[in-house]
Amino acid sequence: MCPERLFWGGGSRGIGPRSVTLLASMAVLAALLALVSAVAVSARASAAEVTPASIAVGTYPQGVDVSTDGTFALVANSGSDTVSRIRTSDNVVVATISVGDGPGSVAIAPDDSFALVTNYWGGSMSRIRTSDNTVTATITGFSVPVDVAIAPDGSFAYVTNAGTDSVARIRLSDNLVTGTTAVGDAPIGVALAPDGSFAYVANSQSSTVSRIRTSDNTVVATTSVGVAGTQPLFIAMSPDGTFAYVNTGGNSSVARIRTSDNTLVTSIAVPGGAQKVAISPDGTFAYVTLSTAGNLSRIRTSDNSVTATFGVGSGPYGVAIAPGSAFAYVTRQVPGLVARVEAPGAPNGLVATPGNGQASIVFTPPPSDVAITNYQYSINDGATWVTRNPASAATPLV
Repeated sequence: MCPERLFWGGGSRGIGPRSVTLLASMAVLAALLALVSAVAVSARASAAEVTPASIAVGTYPQGVDVSTDGTFALVANSGSDTVSRIRTSDNVVVATISVGDGPGSVAIAPDDSFALVTNYWGGSMSRIRTSDNTVTATITGFSVPVDVAIAPDGSFAYVTNAGTDSVARIRLSDNLVTGTTAVGDAPIGVALAPDGSFAYVANSQSSTVSRIRTSDNTVVATTSVGVAGTQPLFIAMSPDGTFAYVNTGGNSSVARIRTSDNTLVTSIAVPGGAQKVAISPDGTFAYVTLSTAGNLSRIRTSDNSVTATFGVGSGPYGVAIAPGSAFAYVTRQVPGLVARVEAPGAPNGLVATPGNGQASIVFTPPPSDVAITNYQYSINDGATWVTRNPASAATPLV
């Protein structure tokens, strides 16, 4: 078996290097994978739980978003009334932008040209031009604005008004509020469908989710996500728009809603104070920050099972996954940090040699902040995997 017959491939999905067909899950997760296939003999590496490198930002960081091109991230620092801009190539804060009072959520436009930041206590929203980090407009007329979502074509945005039980629609060509839609009690999170045709809004005090048809800003459905006190908070939409995950703070769970009929399919327990939820770009995993437990949980969307829960340090709140699942940022409210987590790169110098009833794969581990702890192998081209026992990260894998 010649080295040139080796190829990258496999069926696992999550966060990983873009050069690899297999996308590995986030580095904070146990199943960080670097997969190599040699005809019908395959091997992959798993990594230990990671203590992520941390980036100092402002006071009490909450919302975070990563640009479409993956080159920068913006973090809303609610305690210092600023937004930190992080250069993702080296995790350096390159700008600190003053905004309104109590910035909580941030959303970067699909073309990366501007960002919107809700100012919770100021009743306003700041528009930032990302080319020079300048606030070009302060949009007013909100009542306790919490979350913001930008349409895929960048033409409008929705902002939740927790103080007036409504959602405001903003025309982004001139930054005007063009209408408001009444929803449930104390709306918090909002998410738009990938095609912009509808939005879901989490009504924290009525334990419901409202569906808004964006063509006429009409609530067309209301879905209950539990009994009183369930407290739905934030929403993440799947890339294909077929389902939404809503984290509920009252019982620390995640509700899955099927968008075809607005039905609550299941509620998944994630103990520890569920705060925010994000879905991987390929839709295979959802990630939930757990503030009181200091954890991050991973949910496999194919069967709604929690496949891993990891400690990520005190005060985790916001989470954003980069395009292509290359890395993720997690805000930590206390002590004012952003953690970057990512998968290891591809192993080098791969040579697979068949033997008598076995195969040997020699490799050079990739440079990585993630400690590889064990390997798995497959003899059916990645359809099923067997964990190396006893665990060992040594080469070769036999």
